[in-house]
Formats: sequence, C-alpha cells, structure tokens
Amino acid sequence: MLYLKCFEHYTEKEVGIKLVINKPDNKVYNLTIDDIIYYVEFSLYENNIWLREYDTKKGELEQVNRNPFNIVNGVTQVTKDFIKNNNPNAIFIPHIPMNNENQYKPQLNKRAKINYNYLKNISGYKLEYYNELISGQLTTVCYMVKPIFNEKYPFSEFAKEYLLDDKGKPIRYKSIEL
Repeated sequence: MLYLKCFEHYTEKEVGIKLVINKPDNKVYNLTIDDIIYYVEFSLYENNIWLREYDTKKGELEQVNRNPFNIVNGVTQVTKDFIKNNNPNAIFIPHIPMNNENQYKPQLNKRAKINYNYLKNISGYKLEYYNELISGQLTTVCYMVKPIFNEKYPFSEFAKEYLLDDKGKPIRYKSIEL
C-alpha cells in the first residue's frame, strides 16, 4: 500500500520549456531537469493524432538515479503547452517498463502510474490504457483522446510500425481499467 501512496503524491511546478522544432508534422521541445536536457517530441500520425516520446539524446533515456516526478512533471508541462498550441484530437503515449519490472504482466507499469497522476488533470481529454508489445517489451500505452473524437485507438495502424510479434503479426493485450 505504501507503494501506491507514493504515486498518489505529486506536485506540478513550472519548468522552462522551449520549442526547438516547429514543423506541421513534428514538434520538438527541450527542457532541463536536474542538469540534464530532455527532448520531448510530438510526431503527427493522422487525423490530428500525435505520438509523444521523450529522451535525453536520441535513443538514450537517462533516468537512472533521477527523480521520476521531476521528469514527468516537466514532460507534462510540455504536453500541456503542445495541447494549448496544437489542439490534438488524441496523443499516443508509450511508457516503456523500468528495468526491474515484470514486463509480461498486463497491468499499468510504474512509469504509466506516475504519468497518470499528471495526465488525469489535463481537461478536455479522457485516458485509455493498453498494453502493447513494443520492441520486445510489454509497454503500457496511454491513448489520450478528446471525448468527442469518434476514432478509436488506432491499434492496427500503429501495429504496422511498432507492434509486431516475431512472425509479423500485430499483438494487443486487453485494455486496462483504472
């Protein structure tokens, strides 16, 4: 129970964010947290659905011995700014598992639990969670979508790019209820 309480307590604080790439189909922000520069990238999929990813240097996510609340707070501030300026219909947010997690159990992973506490307060969007196999890891995916947007989670299209098993077939696990 102490573990769950830990994730219920968080604070939102302003961080300095800067839009460094502003193309119609690609937006990249940077922000500094604990002396590390993070890049938060939004890539247009279709129908104003965007994919959000973040790292420090392309492909090198440095979160070891870092405060995850500070990182998620900063990334959430970027997400809010992106929503304010781009009014997306939906955002696809993958949460890769931490190194010590059981990656084959269909539940919200630790990063998704932390991020949920920040994302739930963004008005105008509902949160749907799915477990998907991405790069060989069972990843919790948040599909942040406007309630009036009729398009369902675009699993089949993302599956072509991200979510294939070793035989090239799409994999999808049961939706997660919060």
